[in-house]
Amino acid sequence: FSRITKFISEAERTPDETREALLEAGVCPNDITEPILQLIIQLKNAYAMWKEERDTESPITMQAFSDAITLLHYARRALGELPRTLLAPDGEGGIRIEWFRDDRNVRVIIPPRREQPAYIYQRVGRDSDIKPFSKSSVVQALQSVILAT
Repeated sequence: FSRITKFISEAERTPDETREALLEAGVCPNDITEPILQLIIQLKNAYAMWKEERDTESPITMQAFSDAITLLHYARRALGELPRTLLAPDGEGGIRIEWFRDDRNVRVIIPPRREQPAYIYQRVGRDSDIKPFSKSSVVQALQSVILAT
């Protein structure tokens, strides 16, 4: 995790500069795909949000940040490519991760502490539901709500 944090915390890079940095770090050229570059951008956004929030009254906890990064990595591996992902602090040290498509929404609430329950909120039109969190249930929600045609 610390190697990932170090890599994503470095200065902004273009996709070509990111690809070059990954090659220099010893990553196989065949492994540097567009989805990998998109994941790195999402991770950079999460890190930037964490840095910005850490000096507020209720900063994002390292636990919430770590859980969000783990979820994004898992979902990207399971789906191959993630739909546009929005990240926002919840105001209490946790993170909201959201995906939208037309009148559909999947929102994951990552709490600031492990003893608090994470959950998934999903909405299609006027119908909404709250489900218990697991990484696989987030992928299922994305597949059935956001990626379904």
